[in-house]
Amino acid sequence: MAFGFPAYFTETIFIPIQRHEFNQIVKEVLESLECKFIEISAEEIHSTIGINALSWGEKIKVKFLSNRMILVESRCVYPLQCFDWGKNKGNVQLLISKLNFAAKRVRDFADQDGIGRGFDENGFSRVEKVINESEE
Repeated sequence: MAFGFPAYFTETIFIPIQRHEFNQIVKEVLESLECKFIEISAEEIHSTIGINALSWGEKIKVKFLSNRMILVESRCVYPLQCFDWGKNKGNVQLLISKLNFAAKRVRDFADQDGIGRGFDENGFSRVEKVINESEE
């Protein structure tokens, strides 16, 4: 449980695939978590999660620190909320878990014999292939 004004939780992780592929994965995972996008730039993605039982909502930030490192932050929207009851940590851990799973699937897909680093026989990139598989 974080304490601060507003309460927040931050974690930095290594990403196992190229940044341009990971950028698309971040957007897709945030959409699957029903986040609303505020701002998408080359360096950061900002989104929000609506009001829930534990807070007035949270702001989610994914910041690319380098080609292989990102910072994930969840911060309460209400500036005077000093306790988050573990909600921000839960947001960050869930997002990281889903990002790692999707990145592993993209990496595994690239390692299959005969696929290489380009497109598959249907013209899909590795990211598009993983996203399409998850929707089925």
